Amino acid sequence: MYELTKDFAKAAGAPFGKCIEYGASIESWFTTLHSQVTRACNILKEDKDLNGKDVSVVGLSQGNLVARGIIQSCDAVNVKNYVSVAGPHSGTSTMPQCETGFICDMINKVIDFGVYSSIVQGFIAPANYFKDVTQYDTYLKDAAFLPDFNNERETKNDGYKQKFAALERLVLIKYNNDTVLSPIDTEWFQFYTAGKKGEILPIEQTPLYAEDWIGLKSLNEAGKVKFVAQDGNHLSHLDMDDPLVTDYIIPALKANTKTNLRTITDI
Repeated sequence: MYELTKDFAKAAGAPFGKCIEYGASIESWFTTLHSQVTRACNILKEDKDLNGKDVSVVGLSQGNLVARGIIQSCDAVNVKNYVSVAGPHSGTSTMPQCETGFICDMINKVIDFGVYSSIVQGFIAPANYFKDVTQYDTYLKDAAFLPDFNNERETKNDGYKQKFAALERLVLIKYNNDTVLSPIDTEWFQFYTAGKKGEILPIEQTPLYAEDWIGLKSLNEAGKVKFVAQDGNHLSHLDMDDPLVTDYIIPALKANTKTNLRTITDI
C-alpha cells in the first residue's frame, strides 16, 4: 500500500503521500472501529507534515469507515477530497467474505453468539457495521459505530454533518461484481428497506440522503459527488484498472491551486 500511496500522490501532483498504519490486517478485524479511528487521528496529530493541513483521503473497503471517522470527527486534518473504493457506508447484511480456517471459524462462532451483543460489538470490527434490517431497532440501539457516524439515531451529531458536507470532492466507487459486501449498493450509501431485506431503495429515497443526515445530499446538489460503477468480469472488490485510476481517482486527488494537498491512503 505504501507504493500505491506514493503513486497516487505523484500522479496527483501532491507533495507526498502517506499510508496511515492504524492496525495490521488481522488486527483491524479484532479492534473496534472507534478505537481504530482514535488511533488514526492520534497518528495524524503527531505527524508534523499532516497535522493542521489540508489533505486528500483514499479509503479502501472497511478502511472507508476509518476514513469517515477522520473526516467527521478528527480535528487533526482538514479533508478536502475523499475517494471511497468499495466502502460499506450503509453497512453490510452479511459478514465480509472470509477465507476458511481457524480465524474465520472463530469469527463465525462469535457472530452466532449474537452480533449486537456488547461482547461481539467490543471485539469484532465488522460487527460494528453489520446491519440486519429485520432487527433494525436493535441495530440502532446496539451497533457500536455505524448508526453514530451515519446519524441514524434520533439525536443527530451536527458536527459530523458539517464536517462531511465541507468536502470539496467526493467519489464513490461501487463494484458491480463485488462478492465481499452485501448489498453492493452500500458502496453508494444505499441499503435494503428497513424490515424488507431484498428491496434496495434508490439513494434519493433513503432517509440518510433525503433528510441529509450527514450532508451527502448537500454535497450532491452542489455538484461535488461522483457516483462511479465499475463493470467487467475482472473488476471486483478493490480491483483497480488504469481507467479507474486515471479517469476518477487521480482527478479527484489533484491539488487545488488554493491549497497544498497531501494524500493519505487509508486501508
